[in-house]
Amino acid sequence: MARRIHPHYVHDFFIEAFRRLGGKVNPREKGRYEISYVPPLLLDRNQQIGIGVPVQTRYERICFEKEHVADSPRAELVSPGHPLLEACLSLVLERDGAVLGQGTVLVDERDLGSEPRLLFALEHGLQDGRKTRSGKQQLVSNRLQFLEISRTGEVNAAGSAPYLDYRPLKESERALIEPLLAESWLAQDWDAVVLQHAMTTLVPQHLEEVKGERLERIAKARREIQARMQREINHWSRRYAELQLQEQAGKQVRLPAKVAKDRAEVLLSRLEKRMVQLEAEAQITAKVPTLKGGALVLPVGLLLALQGQSEPEVVDAAARKRVELLAMNAVFEAEKALGRMPKDVSAERGRGYDIESTDAAGNLFFLEVKGRVDGADSVTLTINEVNTGRNSPHRFRLALVTVEGERAAEPVYVSGVDWGLPGFGDTQITKNLQQLLAAGRTPH
Repeated sequence: MARRIHPHYVHDFFIEAFRRLGGKVNPREKGRYEISYVPPLLLDRNQQIGIGVPVQTRYERICFEKEHVADSPRAELVSPGHPLLEACLSLVLERDGAVLGQGTVLVDERDLGSEPRLLFALEHGLQDGRKTRSGKQQLVSNRLQFLEISRTGEVNAAGSAPYLDYRPLKESERALIEPLLAESWLAQDWDAVVLQHAMTTLVPQHLEEVKGERLERIAKARREIQARMQREINHWSRRYAELQLQEQAGKQVRLPAKVAKDRAEVLLSRLEKRMVQLEAEAQITAKVPTLKGGALVLPVGLLLALQGQSEPEVVDAAARKRVELLAMNAVFEAEKALGRMPKDVSAERGRGYDIESTDAAGNLFFLEVKGRVDGADSVTLTINEVNTGRNSPHRFRLALVTVEGERAAEPVYVSGVDWGLPGFGDTQITKNLQQLLAAGRTPH
């Protein structure tokens, strides 16, 4: 739930895309918007792709979260599958989709290192044995997965939307990286490396995860349907036998034996048909993954070094790492004291949090750890961290740890606050540290 695409990622994309396509949308009540004008090209695209109900020329209210639908006036929920969103997606991909394959250069402002890396987006789906109206196999799960590869070929998962935390390359920086773009390692067949990695790791993991959940559900449905319908079949089979004996004895019956027999046979046919459908649902196989796009990601530390800057943060990278480690250890101890089981996931970029922590009831909590030296006055959060907090406000904790020398203070947990709405294209937001500490509590 913390990493789901809907609703905040959808909101950020749709509002900007709709306006760029000529639409007029204005905020109204909290979380709700009015669309006063839908451009003709979106109406035409909706007719061409034919998804769902026709797109309207205006919408009194739209929203992106279910809890805002029922307010007055009632709003339409814009989510994946909504015809207006699908029309926007189709037009944006038609106009700019080639950029994904062409690639670009992005800058990671949180990475003070000097090693560039490649970012790739992969789409891979799972299908079962059922067929759609068009004769294709039914898609049961589809994922967009991001991988980052170092120049030495080391492959790492990169989270659900890592690019949102990276900024575009500035015009003034282009000349600095020209020699880098000519390096031979960039010319390798990285597509083959990515696809091979996906086939051996990502796809099997995806398949195992989905099969485990779906096969359990299908087995339960099979047992329940079999038991319920078999009871009905047995009932009408017995009724048929009873009514047949009564008819043979010349008794007047209210229900002909043939009707009871027909009902039993219809139920048996329906049971067999349902079992065949469930068997088809259980035949889950993986589709071949497809490469959707790529980019070169440069750490800001490399750009600063190319510019000849002795940025204090770069020089003090080791000290910053030490502070982060002390903060992580403090939060781990706090989580264990609460009886939860913490797990470090900070190595995976783009997650939006550093620690997953599970309590005795199986509830999952998401902790983003920020270690700050004593005297610091601000905290910076990436867009993925902000969206994790917005998506799962009651399970997300911003863990603030003040570090003085080699000593880390007790963490302060901030949760359930309004993190605000980042602007389109923002990669991070900065908050006042003292205000956050005032809004925080002891670990909970």
